[in-house]
Amino acid sequence: MAASAWCDKSKIVQRVKRGDEAAFRLLYTAYFDQVAREIYFVLKDRALTEEVVQDVFYKIWQNRDQLDTIVNLEGYLRILSRNAALNLLKANLRRRTMEHGYYRERVDLLDDTSESDQQNEYYRLLDRAIEKLPPQQKRVYQLSRFERMKYLEIAAHLNLSKESVKSYLKLATQAIKKYLTYHKDSIVCFFFILSSF
Repeated sequence: MAASAWCDKSKIVQRVKRGDEAAFRLLYTAYFDQVAREIYFVLKDRALTEEVVQDVFYKIWQNRDQLDTIVNLEGYLRILSRNAALNLLKANLRRRTMEHGYYRERVDLLDDTSESDQQNEYYRLLDRAIEKLPPQQKRVYQLSRFERMKYLEIAAHLNLSKESVKSYLKLATQAIKKYLTYHKDSIVCFFFILSSF
């Protein structure tokens, strides 16, 4: 890359760091193709690629105050793009695995007619309790319990601190336990407590 071209991009990065939206659009235009190629290489899906490209640039904008610490912007974008694509693949795999396990569990419960009514009632109550959570608590709980993401993964995925994730998860768990306690007897609550760990 010519020195003058790098100088121009360096100035654009500095403007983006200061919150200049016009400069961010220039950065987006300059690097869109590179980011899209990196993501498509992993996902092989145009629609998903477009979504992840938007996520990558959103993350850049959200963390723009850290742009001056990046020595090699192209390399940084390559790593950020690949990681975002791989994270999506991992999240989709976790979700499919959990859904498969969830549906198998439901089928197994139906096979056991002596306990199925009580367990089905438990799952209905649990679903209702989760639906009543505030949006952020609900998302953190689902990522933790259903997709088995760790605190740091959830924090990165939702652009939160690790402590915020812990706090949301604690609040969500308490709210669900309270809901189940109010709506069902202690046996169901005991079953829920065991399933939380």
